[in-house]
Amino acid sequence: MKFSLLPKEVRGRNISYRPELDGIRAISIVIVIMHHIGYLHGRGFLGVDVFLTLSGFLITQILMKYFDEGTKIRKFYRRRLARLYPILLIGVASSVWFFDKKGLTQDIKPAIASVLYVKNFYHWGDLTGPFWSLSAEEQFYLFFPILLILFHKYLSRRIFTGFLIVAIAAIWAGVLYINYPIYVWNKDGIYNLVVFRPSMILLGCLVALNKEFLIRLTVRARWVFMAIFLASLYLCITIQFPGFAAIGTASAILLLSEEVAQKSVAMRFFRAVLGFKPLAWIGVLSYSIYIWHMPIILFLTSNWSHGLPSLWLFAAWVLGAAIASFYLIEAPLQRLLSGSVRKN
Repeated sequence: MKFSLLPKEVRGRNISYRPELDGIRAISIVIVIMHHIGYLHGRGFLGVDVFLTLSGFLITQILMKYFDEGTKIRKFYRRRLARLYPILLIGVASSVWFFDKKGLTQDIKPAIASVLYVKNFYHWGDLTGPFWSLSAEEQFYLFFPILLILFHKYLSRRIFTGFLIVAIAAIWAGVLYINYPIYVWNKDGIYNLVVFRPSMILLGCLVALNKEFLIRLTVRARWVFMAIFLASLYLCITIQFPGFAAIGTASAILLLSEEVAQKSVAMRFFRAVLGFKPLAWIGVLSYSIYIWHMPIILFLTSNWSHGLPSLWLFAAWVLGAAIASFYLIEAPLQRLLSGSVRKN
């Protein structure tokens, strides 16, 4: 049997696999973790925003494929639930158990909020803190497929594209208005809410819905899109406004496409680097890494008085937990619960 880094049941059969996007995911999860262990000066949100933009791009492609093939939308919800929920339950339960064994006081409400996908409405400075982003994302996907169905049946692509552009602009304008006159990152926690955070997902959706047109445009004007990407990267470093990370990710999705890479040696190089199997593999494991990194941080810091013993030991713990979680729990449960096992 040929070994695959990403089982087909998890990868899905609906869209072409692009390993370079998993390479971007790998970089994103590193950014998030480095933020949580005290580096990057509060820029961890950039990693989350890249994740959400990629999610919008990929999920929209899958949903559109479902619609074109006449597949029932419940299959999407079933596969997504099988893919994400069991390991979330196990991760949260393990964290709560660990705190209880240590005799540490921990409010159970954030853990309950995490498994109910409403964590973004609660204070997120606890052992399940990072799960606020999972809650915001799942709240979005609870309703977005229905909106996409309505678009697919009754509206033109052009009208829905206009709707998405207006929605994204309105969200970003709202964030700036609430923060006026002095911009403060995540004032009153507004950017954790499902009302505001989906702008990143919506931008990924926008790219997916207009992928062919945007790729053709990028082929003709790739230097313009490269300038947009570099400007977004610079602004991500200098200004704490998440929209720039989403714009940069959307630009990267287009620049790294096969059609653009055929015309550009530089893009072929970056596509190969980001698609390098070990890096893409980290991206494949990114969800499991995201689930387990915070409990491991708390475990290691509670057993060593001077904080984390070393970055290498910490990385080994996180990677080991993610590998076990993905191949022993996540992938098998996906096959079992999604009903995707087929006879060959």
